[in-house]
Amino acid sequence: MALAIAASLGLTACGGDDGPTPEEYASQGNVACAAAAKQARALKRPTADTAEAVSAYAKQVVPIVRTRLAALRELEPPEDLERFHDRLIEEQETFAAAVETVTESAGRNDRATAQRASQEGAGATARSALLYRRLGLTACENSPF
Repeated sequence: MALAIAASLGLTACGGDDGPTPEEYASQGNVACAAAAKQARALKRPTADTAEAVSAYAKQVVPIVRTRLAALRELEPPEDLERFHDRLIEEQETFAAAVETVTESAGRNDRATAQRASQEGAGATARSALLYRRLGLTACENSPF
């Protein structure tokens, strides 16, 4: 009887969590990122440094970034990776907002605002790269953006 109680307590202490393993989390995240990376690589980068060209390119990037962000939000991270996942979502929200700002401001030929947003997006991308590595999201880490 004592053995059965001890075993039961051991299971309770371990939590019996049915959440994903880090490998399962990374696998699911990599599927979403691989799809986004494929779409991103198919885009033609602007050949001219005009506001119209930048706006048109950024306009194509927005739905890819938003779709990837939605897929990453849907992931359930393992408990020990939750804070990194939450920070990644914050950084990707910053990146998405920056791309949208570049689209809008370049469309108005507001180069100063577009440049600031571009710098903010680059910072979010750099911070995201560190988080991708920590979370095992190699397909995200290797994405063009």
